[in-house]
Amino acid sequence: MSGWANGPGGVISSTYDVADRHTREEFGGTGQTPLRMDLTWTDRDQLDSLTRWRDLLGTQKVGSTVYGYNSFGDLTNLASSF
Repeated sequence: MSGWANGPGGVISSTYDVADRHTREEFGGTGQTPLRMDLTWTDRDQLDSLTRWRDLLGTQKVGSTVYGYNSFGDLTNLASSF
């Protein structure tokens, strides 16, 4: 996990898996609206899904996006829900 300050009172934290793929981004801090984003990856290191939350615990879902690829690795489907 790494983190850095972002403006007055804001903090961004990033989490990576053992393959060094970005798996979570969190924004919060004093006086800030908390936000969270979770990412999953395919075995081919392609973005599989992205889920957005309005809280750091991941209980208030805002929306999600799912990605689909063909056997060549080309993006063939992108579906978002809110």
